[in-house]
Amino acid sequence: MLSYYSPPVMNIRPVLADTVLPANNPKQADLKLGAAVFQEIQILRFLGTSAGSENTAAVGRHEGMLRFITDRGNVTRAEVETFYRNGIRGLISDTVDEEFNKISWLLGNKYNAVLTRNA
Repeated sequence: MLSYYSPPVMNIRPVLADTVLPANNPKQADLKLGAAVFQEIQILRFLGTSAGSENTAAVGRHEGMLRFITDRGNVTRAEVETFYRNGIRGLISDTVDEEFNKISWLLGNKYNAVLTRNA
């Protein structure tokens, strides 16, 4: 994260760092950072049902990080949440597309059925 927000560090960052957080596209970088933080918030909230106040404090810290990212003015929280959800939606869609023509099961006791797509 420092390699994105600190101008001196940005000048010496590795070339491949731009694929992770593009230095010349602050909106895209903030969307990616915000989505990663938002994901952690969701995980902490899910786990918080058993961990109690420890996770509540962690959620608060992550909310502060997300607020820091959105306060820069490149993205809103709604945009971050939409970017995160679209990423999950794309992952599920790609996985389903990949698994078509691979899923097989025994139908009754005699037939092996395969899920296929009718183009």
